[in-house]
Amino acid sequence: MKENLDFKLCGESSAVLFYNNMACLHLAMGKPTLASSCLQRALRANKSALESMQVKDTDPLSSQPLYTLGGNKHNELMYSLGVTLLYAGKASKAFDCFTEVAQRVHNNPKLLLRMAECCIYNHKYSNEIDFDISKRRKDLVQKIIGSGIHRKIILATSLSKDVRYYSEGLSYAIPQPTLEFGYLCLKNALLLLPNNNEPNVPVTTMANSVPLSLTSGHNLGIQHAALISRATTIESFNLKISILTASAYVSLCLGDYILSLEHAKTLLSFNKLPGAYKMLGNLYAAESLIFMDKISEALEYLKLENLQDLNIFISVPEVQEKDKEKADEVMLKSIKAWYPTTVSTGTAVLRYNLAVAYAIRGELDKSGEILKQIWISKEPDCDIPIQVIMLALYIELQLGHADISKINNKTTLSTISLAQSGCIKIYQLWCINI
Repeated sequence: MKENLDFKLCGESSAVLFYNNMACLHLAMGKPTLASSCLQRALRANKSALESMQVKDTDPLSSQPLYTLGGNKHNELMYSLGVTLLYAGKASKAFDCFTEVAQRVHNNPKLLLRMAECCIYNHKYSNEIDFDISKRRKDLVQKIIGSGIHRKIILATSLSKDVRYYSEGLSYAIPQPTLEFGYLCLKNALLLLPNNNEPNVPVTTMANSVPLSLTSGHNLGIQHAALISRATTIESFNLKISILTASAYVSLCLGDYILSLEHAKTLLSFNKLPGAYKMLGNLYAAESLIFMDKISEALEYLKLENLQDLNIFISVPEVQEKDKEKADEVMLKSIKAWYPTTVSTGTAVLRYNLAVAYAIRGELDKSGEILKQIWISKEPDCDIPIQVIMLALYIELQLGHADISKINNKTTLSTISLAQSGCIKIYQLWCINI
């Protein structure tokens, strides 16, 4: 009704609620740009509602009804706006939104994770381009010198185009979308999380409470209360494994391999770990060990049996049978897909890293056999990263098979001059954004 639209009477702005709910719907449908537009309207409506309560020349609190004091939803809306901007690929703008919220809400681990995700996105926003061999093939060759029999093809020393953000002369604590600041955010987020948040933690708080009598014959029983508490426990668990995974990745990028290995081992210590996080934990642990020259230990984390699925969450198990299928359908649909999306592609990534480990140890024949298995066992839904071709080239050249190594169908490597002495920089393992 018209009288219920007044913020002075109800303490809630219906315009704010409307635009907020529309934003939630658009984001759930995979339209983050429309969602951010709705949230900006909600912020304007929230500002107008607050301005309607201001009285000149008097204390605002003395003339403001008590039930309107909590009506300011600026921080909640600004956080949601940051989430939608992050999903829309505008990490820098999202970071600014989160920074504003952090000035008032500084002890929220989820907010700190979102800020760190902005830093990670600025560092590397996607891996999908590296699986497009037709586009990345030209990046294999740095330049061609000479002509005829004296022609030399100089291979690229690295295929990685990651931009590293260094803040020379500035403190890491200054809010900016860098990996260094993201590391601090993740460190604080871990400190704010409880220690006992495995998904099978016994429910105590709400499950053991006395049922609340609503009306005669209607009780909010223990089972329903336990479901709410278990959902909260699982959300906390999902949050913790996300923070640990991001911490391992950021530490790895910053060169802190000991800390990265520690985070990866902590992640893998959980029993009910989703498949995607298990894959990332094994990859990050293996890469950390390789950089520490512990190849034999790294091989233990690169076993194919470590990859069973690519699930990214733990769902609430206590769902009624009639609603289970619908709940699974809703929860399994991610707002934004991550890469790789298939188990076969993930298996190829694991095999590639295994081949890298053997190549660094000097077992080039075994490394080459593993690379052959990638192509032989390639399924239709399997994508191969360009790094596989780079490693195959390196192995053939080291074995003296320059006539076999080809950059493309028209160019044969008769004489190769590496731009950098020693091993080509192919040991940077594959890292996947969360």
